[in-house]
Amino acid sequence: MSRLNNYLKAISVSFLLTSSINAHSQESITLYGEQPLQFTSTGTGLYTKSAIYNAPSYGLLIDLVKKSDVPSGIPIDFEIDARGGGHNFLFIKGSTGNIGIGTANPSYKLDVIGTIRAREVKVDMSGADFVFEKDYGLMPLEELEVFINAKKHLPEIETAAEMQAEGVELGELNTKLLQKIEELTLYVIGLKKEIEELKSNQKN
Repeated sequence: MSRLNNYLKAISVSFLLTSSINAHSQESITLYGEQPLQFTSTGTGLYTKSAIYNAPSYGLLIDLVKKSDVPSGIPIDFEIDARGGGHNFLFIKGSTGNIGIGTANPSYKLDVIGTIRAREVKVDMSGADFVFEKDYGLMPLEELEVFINAKKHLPEIETAAEMQAEGVELGELNTKLLQKIEELTLYVIGLKKEIEELKSNQKN
């Protein structure tokens, strides 16, 4: 506990209160813990359930509850930024739980405006083994050629313009690419059979 106290004393964290504050309003922050928490004000006094930190013109209510209790506080945003703001180092949207890095308006559970580097990325996928089912409707190569000449992209694959405008869903795209690879495998197998048949006819 002493190491944690020393760590907490060494860091500075600010909470961004998103709604307007006046002399008659109150904002809430909820802290969770497995055991009842304690809060020591900047003045004097020890609180084991809830505490009010009195600022010059408004009150900031902090609910200190056990994890099983229902918090009464309203959602607030949490932001880490440089002095002066505008950098959006880390932003957590209180109303949705969305996390933004490089953005103060995250639209997804993790919304990053910038480059991500990782050793490994795991994506849930459904696979494309249905291509090898006997009733799979493999497009004849002649029809595929006509489609490509007319559309300038593969069937069931978005156009380059659509990808640039809307981005791609990684798992869905990988499944479609795997589907096309498996279709190519079937085309190659079919061509091999045709070649062997031609060779056999030439011998006869």
